[in-house]
Amino acid sequence: MVQSKKPKLSSRARKLLQEISVDNFALLKAVFSGHADVAEEALLLATYPERQRLLVDVANLRDEKATLWFWKKWIGWIRPERNRDLIQISDELRTVWRRPESLGSNRVLD
Repeated sequence: MVQSKKPKLSSRARKLLQEISVDNFALLKAVFSGHADVAEEALLLATYPERQRLLVDVANLRDEKATLWFWKKWIGWIRPERNRDLIQISDELRTVWRRPESLGSNRVLD
């Protein structure tokens, strides 16, 4: 099912987020010390607003002309895609939002 709320945070990830505010390398230290799962959890929460805006912008793409605006905003944040592929992703994402339980919705979101 598509996640519509901010994910809950474990106490370990919450502690890591606090450490990141003081130590810029805390995330890397967590990964290298074998706590990649906690680092990923903290990173997912920290980037939630940006990921949500990205999904909304992708879903609102209607045609090739709109992709120019999209790439001006998101260049460097995500890997490049061909414009027609981006429009296809947009169509699939809108389908998932209309029918979250549909077959293949997890594939589209991934």
